[in-house]
Amino acid sequence: MVGPVLALAAAVAGLTRLWKSAQWVRLEKRQATLLLLAPVVAVPVLGLVISLAFDGLSTSAVMAALLLSWCLPAVAAARLARSAARLREPTH
Repeated sequence: MVGPVLALAAAVAGLTRLWKSAQWVRLEKRQATLLLLAPVVAVPVLGLVISLAFDGLSTSAVMAALLLSWCLPAVAAARLARSAARLREPTH
């Protein structure tokens, strides 16, 4: 029961820090927000697709959906990290 609450708290804290930061432009903030929240939609959709493809919802189907949905927040983190690295580069 604690896991989802902590995940939601971490997401809210991360989004709050993201939107208060001046380092990223609005487009990057929107993309990161959508990618962070995407698992909320992706897990049920992927679970449905996998369960239809493999004849029913199994533990393996749920785990596969969860693992695949982690790709989206990872993309958001990589994108923000790349933007932050670009901002830290010295200008001459």
